[in-house]
Amino acid sequence: SGAATATSAPSSAPLGGITAGTKADPGALPAKLSPAQRAELLSEANATKAATAKELGLGSTEKLVVRDVVQDRDGTTHTRYERTLGGLPVLGGDLVVKASPAGATEGVSKASKATSAQLKAVGLTADVAPAAAEKQALGAAKAEGSKAKKASEAPRKVVWLGSGSPQLAYETVVGGLQHDGTPNELHVV
Repeated sequence: SGAATATSAPSSAPLGGITAGTKADPGALPAKLSPAQRAELLSEANATKAATAKELGLGSTEKLVVRDVVQDRDGTTHTRYERTLGGLPVLGGDLVVKASPAGATEGVSKASKATSAQLKAVGLTADVAPAAAEKQALGAAKAEGSKAKKASEAPRKVVWLGSGSPQLAYETVVGGLQHDGTPNELHVV
């Protein structure tokens, strides 16, 4: 008849892959770190970031910038990195490296599937002048209702991974106010 029917019977499929009766591993919960302990983890991550980049197969012009480290109660660490290419920030290039208590890499979560080979192919010389990028950003901000006449900051060159394949771009920040008067920043790439 083409009519849909609803049922109140629960689904037998596990929600999110979690089976009923599964217990959380207390060792996987975040450890409460003192400021000194956190500073030590950040220092260790900074001291080993070049070796980590090499282990991950990053190119010679790619560098890791440590942003944060979280340690689980069992000693596992999760280090959050941002990437640069030839000194330029790689927007969408952030990653998290999970390491065992012994320091062995157990996994990597990446914001983008772009490979180092794809990043190496990105030229670092812009075809567009910063003034043209700012003008384009102001036009995009105006389309969003901004009344700004100039950018809040000078356009900066970045490598953009948000559109699939890596490409050189400018990021321009345009400040303004929302409809209720709250300040905002529009980042135009």
